Amino acid sequence: MSETAPPGSTSPGARSQLWGRRRTIRWTAAAAVLAALAAFAAGPRSAPVAAHRSGDAALAERVVGLLPDGQGAGGSVGVSVAVVDHGKVTRAALGTTDGSTPVTPDTVFETGSAQKVLTASLLGSLLDAGKIRLTDTVGRLWPEYTFADPAVAGITVEQLATPTAGLPSFPPDGPEFPLAMAGYLLGGDGYSVLGDPVRALTRLAGHGPKPDTGFAYSNLGYAVLGKTLAKVDGRDYPTALRERVLAPLGMEHTTVRTTPGTPDGAILPFHTAGSPVVPWTNPQWAAVGTGTWTTSADLAAFLAANTAPNPPAALALTHTPRAAVADYADRDGHIGLGWQLWNAGGTKVGWHNGLTNGSRAFVAYTSDQRAVVVLANSTRTPTEKIGFELLGISAP
Repeated sequence: MSETAPPGSTSPGARSQLWGRRRTIRWTAAAAVLAALAAFAAGPRSAPVAAHRSGDAALAERVVGLLPDGQGAGGSVGVSVAVVDHGKVTRAALGTTDGSTPVTPDTVFETGSAQKVLTASLLGSLLDAGKIRLTDTVGRLWPEYTFADPAVAGITVEQLATPTAGLPSFPPDGPEFPLAMAGYLLGGDGYSVLGDPVRALTRLAGHGPKPDTGFAYSNLGYAVLGKTLAKVDGRDYPTALRERVLAPLGMEHTTVRTTPGTPDGAILPFHTAGSPVVPWTNPQWAAVGTGTWTTSADLAAFLAANTAPNPPAALALTHTPRAAVADYADRDGHIGLGWQLWNAGGTKVGWHNGLTNGSRAFVAYTSDQRAVVVLANSTRTPTEKIGFELLGISAP
């Protein structure tokens, strides 16, 4: 980030004062992150994850065999898994929520970026209702803003949702960026310092789609998408998501927090066993997966609806391949609305994962009416490996 004096002031003294204020802000933020980490670090160490099991015994045993480090200290903490087979759901849970309290199949976990498929489903609902079009541009949907770059104003809803908008994952300009990265690298909540993503978008120049722009993961793009969908719906993101997606599917334990902390009965996030970290929260970036929580039961209900012979139109709209993903070309990799789409040995697969500083999530469905959910409160737990193995699919 370049350091400049305030508008109208060019004196060295003014610049020095500004630099000093910014250094103070950064050190204050870093101190707050370290204090939060110190409070969480006082938490208990975790027992081996295999020591506590509930739900289906056979499924739990399969998961145990896929966990790292012999399920001991330094590896996994708690895991909740659900498998869907033609509408039938089987669930199991292993480990603890905080080092001592056993996980159950109803324990609440952070979603991380797995939230993006729920955000895409909200888009599907608004598309089905005729309230928004994939060709609508952010400039048209946000006429009250002036965009620094016409190319950015011309980004479409489809480009945000795929994402093929040529956007960075975080706003690269402004004082929030170094604070966010410091918070992330120190194991804190880097998202908490980020402001309105739409305002951040208006400041961008030199970004936006070009003729050769392909898939490029962007949290900024999905945060803008979430704010945009809420505006079109006429309610805030949590309310729109609940009324249009969660409530119709009976997903009563999937929530969006508007204040720091965890929902009742939620599992604490850990980096590794014995090393708890701070959960992420930022309502303005909730569509990305910050402050968003769920259970394996809720996501199993969501996936069961996605794999039904005739899924709801809002969900079916998210399954259509829309752009190629070069990294997965050997699997005919494409992106739908939110979903990564593969052809794995003749079986079509849609999947998405999620990762915070202390949680991992994985959801996937197949064209033959199967699906899997894997939620974990440790970044060491290989949720993708577990999920694909449970589906019998080879993955890199």
